[in-house]
Amino acid sequence: MFCMQGKENIWYHARVDIGNLSKFAAMPSLSRNTVLLAARTCVSVVIGLVTSRLVLMALGAEGYGLYAVTASLVALFDFVNQSMAGASLRFMSYELGRGGSLRRVFRASLRVQLVLATCFVVMAETVGLWYVNARLNVGAESLPTVNFVYQMVILAAVFSLLKTPALSLLMARERMSAYAGLEIATAALRLCLVIGLCYGLAGGGIDGYSVLIAAVSLVSAAAFATVALRDSSLRVPAAGSEADRLGLWGLLRFSVLDLAGNRAVIFNTQGIMLAVNAVAGLAANAALGLANAVVVPVLTLTASVGMAVRPRLIKLYAAGDKAGVRRLLVGSARVAALTYMALAFPLIFNMRCVLEMWLGDYPPALPGMLAVLLAVNIFVVLKDVFVIVVHASGRIASLSFGTGAIYICGPFAVYGLCRAGVAPAASLWALGAVFAAVLGVTLCLASRRLGRGSLGELSTGVMLYVALVAAAGCVLFAVLGQLMPAGLLRLLVGVALSAAVFGLPLSAVSRGWRVRGRGSL
Repeated sequence: MFCMQGKENIWYHARVDIGNLSKFAAMPSLSRNTVLLAARTCVSVVIGLVTSRLVLMALGAEGYGLYAVTASLVALFDFVNQSMAGASLRFMSYELGRGGSLRRVFRASLRVQLVLATCFVVMAETVGLWYVNARLNVGAESLPTVNFVYQMVILAAVFSLLKTPALSLLMARERMSAYAGLEIATAALRLCLVIGLCYGLAGGGIDGYSVLIAAVSLVSAAAFATVALRDSSLRVPAAGSEADRLGLWGLLRFSVLDLAGNRAVIFNTQGIMLAVNAVAGLAANAALGLANAVVVPVLTLTASVGMAVRPRLIKLYAAGDKAGVRRLLVGSARVAALTYMALAFPLIFNMRCVLEMWLGDYPPALPGMLAVLLAVNIFVVLKDVFVIVVHASGRIASLSFGTGAIYICGPFAVYGLCRAGVAPAASLWALGAVFAAVLGVTLCLASRRLGRGSLGELSTGVMLYVALVAAAGCVLFAVLGQLMPAGLLRLLVGVALSAAVFGLPLSAVSRGWRVRGRGSL
């Protein structure tokens, strides 16, 4: 689908010359990176589903619930690590783009992760441990087991934290094959150990399972570090302690600002669930949870495009090639939107058939909620691509606080509509206004970073293009719905139609997309 002709094409192969600075080695294909990341996501999801089923069989419902509730306490810290990972990737890619000291940023990132890991352990062993023993509703007879599992989960989380600099380095170097391979290998190792657990490995209980998960985290962190540290640029002496302090401050500032925006997104996601629960009850919550179970994998697959282009966009921005950034941004936004619509349209127009095949009986509100969420999240897909340019500039305060304030309005809008008597599914259309506003703010901020005329180029090259293709898709799928009765045959025809409607423009974007300007790609 992403295959291209011509070595000058950016999705085929690339080399960047940055003025009189040292040249980049031939960059890997963006299309190949996208496919690798998408494959990694698909394989990891499938392995995860199988692993969850086997763990449930091995531990039973009570043991599985004990591990889940214990791990959820530690998972509350994960979004902080995600912000730090984004900061590390941005600064490493930027240093590569401007020919700076990659070793300096890597050392700063490692220091920050060590500090985070230390703070995490202190919090987990004080406040977290108190909550486990004083507030967690697990029964007195289970407390010794819960405490042991809790310690193993903390250990696994620490290894995950320390893996972040190496993971960011692989991403910045665009070594997606190594990243995807290690992630798949980690998931496969976890599956193998869980199969062994079913046959009595490590005692076959929850204690043994927690030990095995901690061991997998250790092996994964060691593997990522071994592969990443083979990078020869890390052996070049850094500029000095002052440079290290500057790099450390930049990472911390970026992470804190990004964290503010991420917390607003989390509030939006969790707040909507609470808003629906407050008015419509648990049945609506079940429908919303199942809808998210479909939407999240679709968004994750589409996010592979952004993950693949992020290092390249940041490098081009650091090199001052804003014309190249604009062209790459337009192309990657089109690819992301077309990929998302190719996945979403067959689901939207064959909703009941898909749900009957998947669930059999399902909550009545589920089809409406799922259709609305699939429709409005196209704004999120585009926003996630445009936000890369804002991150590349390093000036993200207006992005974090501006979009964060809009995200916070989402749960209140949904709650107000539900209280006014609007059906829960229909109330979710308020998210369309919220996500569209977030996209508008992000688009304006990205265009300001790229110079005069960028807003018009991005608006017509992306927004108008996506709107026209989406409108054509709606018309064709509506006609299909009138010509064929609902069922498996219409679903299969819809998948084929989606491949044609969105696959052909996607192929055209891939073949015709070239970047010229400062340096060559």
